Amino acid sequence: MTPTGPAFRGGSGPPLVLLHGLFMSWHAWQPVLAGLQAHHEVLAPTLAGHRGGPAWPAGRIGIGPLVEAVEERMDAAGWERAHVVGNSLGGWLALELARRGRASSVVAFSPAGTWTGRPSYHLLLAKLRLIAGISRLPGAARLSPLLADARACTALPPLVRWMEQHGPLAPFDVGGVPARIAWPLHDRTIPWRHHGVVFRTLVPGAELVRLRGVGHVPMTDDPSLVARTILEVTSP
Repeated sequence: MTPTGPAFRGGSGPPLVLLHGLFMSWHAWQPVLAGLQAHHEVLAPTLAGHRGGPAWPAGRIGIGPLVEAVEERMDAAGWERAHVVGNSLGGWLALELARRGRASSVVAFSPAGTWTGRPSYHLLLAKLRLIAGISRLPGAARLSPLLADARACTALPPLVRWMEQHGPLAPFDVGGVPARIAWPLHDRTIPWRHHGVVFRTLVPGAELVRLRGVGHVPMTDDPSLVARTILEVTSP
């Protein structure tokens, strides 16, 4: 068990990778770790360009550096494939790992990378830039661990440049592995109507579920619900 540092690893059973959202670190998954370790060997890395994670490689944009850093973690653990779970940006990465043949199953909570039009895209950017701006105010990082994580995040600019060049995600082929898209009913960061509804056709064969009583980072709001939503797919 590794409770501190750039990643968490603990538990026993089939391998499970947990991927956090933008501005965060592996600590975002702490509320659900105990419930998952009884069923899986869990690896929760901090993503590249995030506080405690690998540095963002100069000159690179997009999700490539993020996915490659996760694959390196999996390779170091001796895992060719694993159940992959992600929230927000981590959900986008989970789908990409499935496309690359590295996932035994996917559970994505409010996966990022989609929008239904330019107004919803610009509203999303405004929210992200607001978080980044608040995190840089004097003393902000001392008020909240999440603001400290956001202050250290260097991944936002290269991700925005990639999205400007490529637009929203194209349809994903996850190679026939079980896939569940779980969208909180109270997600106000990337609401279903502007960012989630497209998943009805974006990932063919994926199961779509709505989660009651939780917001964009559901692990904090209802750890039991999140653990159950994961284990129904990974340990049915």
